[in-house]
Amino acid sequence: MKILWLTHTPCSALRYYGERINSAGWLINLENELKQVPEIDLHICFYKDEDKSFTYDNTTYHSLKRTFSGNKFSRAIGRLFNRRFNDLDELSRLLILIETINPDLIHIHGTEENFGLIQDRVNMPVVLSMQGVLNSCAEKYFSGVPRWAAFRYSSLKNILVANSGAKYFDYLSSLAKREADILKQAKNIIGRTDFDRQITRMFAPKSAYYVGNEILREDFYTGHWENRSKNNVYRIISIASGAMYKGVEDIFKTADVLMKHTDLKFTWSIVGFDDQEGLWTILRRWKKYNLNNFPIEFLGSMNASEIVECFNDSDLFCQVSHIENSPNSLCEAMMWGIPVVASSVGGTFSMLTDKVEGVLVQDGDPFAMAGAIYDSYINRNVYLKYAEKAKVRAMKRHDKGQILKDVITIYTDVLRQK
Repeated sequence: MKILWLTHTPCSALRYYGERINSAGWLINLENELKQVPEIDLHICFYKDEDKSFTYDNTTYHSLKRTFSGNKFSRAIGRLFNRRFNDLDELSRLLILIETINPDLIHIHGTEENFGLIQDRVNMPVVLSMQGVLNSCAEKYFSGVPRWAAFRYSSLKNILVANSGAKYFDYLSSLAKREADILKQAKNIIGRTDFDRQITRMFAPKSAYYVGNEILREDFYTGHWENRSKNNVYRIISIASGAMYKGVEDIFKTADVLMKHTDLKFTWSIVGFDDQEGLWTILRRWKKYNLNNFPIEFLGSMNASEIVECFNDSDLFCQVSHIENSPNSLCEAMMWGIPVVASSVGGTFSMLTDKVEGVLVQDGDPFAMAGAIYDSYINRNVYLKYAEKAKVRAMKRHDKGQILKDVITIYTDVLRQK
């Protein structure tokens, strides 16, 4: 089978470009497994700053130049008028590339890019993998920070270059509308949760739905949690980006509740977030947050091995996001075996059973989150047992051999129906 992936990332070709690999590990690992199969001829297409095809490490890559990629001024203009992409131009060039490659099957990863709009324009079968659900992200975008605060307290620089949190919502909303069009075209969908299954059944009720789990980063398969935290300080860790719906503000609210109403001595580390984030500027100005007043630290971007070290130095992993489908950070925490408390949103219900493999709490309620964190401290053995069960479930769910088998079975089944 000649398979063409359409992705938001160069996957393993990040190394070709000399870039550090901190994200998209599930795609890279599936790529690495697939290219070991002699019957698979894998091609990967993505947007970059040039039109180029090249072979690297047994995979053929194709980069397409973004229509509005250019200098900072042109990108700012694109953001200001919400013209960050030109679907017609990019899709016309993509269709030419597809005709040249002539794959047996096209696999589109995610609805974030415009790739899915080619589904009704090609003759070969297409399968679409769900990642996030943009319509849900747009709906929950201002769950923690209201729109007026996102605009008023953004930095002047971000407002002037149309890069404020409120402005990004306009962009996300346009992507959500496009996602609806993409899903309505879909004939074959791969998902992982009841959340994405139910939503895709609404948009594309006649499409075939397949379950396909994700291969996590290698570091999380090769060891287990070593509780190296100091007993006199309870160490909490979260992984969150600067996106408005990731719930970073709830970390501060929850920390405040813990400091006011318990005697728990704790620290809270946030991986993937730093003091240069636009969201931090908003929180600092709006809520007058000062890191000197909270036992919270920003650790910024980290690779898998660095996150493993942070897990080992922590007592508890907390997911605080307002919306998720199948959060890889939660899956990696479960796989590593650290106790977990998570906001009960989106597809999290399908990843973790409450009071079996961890604890789910009401989204956006710092008292509920603080209560669960304190409970994990005073009922430590209960949460350690949850963590053991979570690791077993995650190891089975993310088994590399089974996932590879499932993907090939899906490809074969879709091609058989051609």
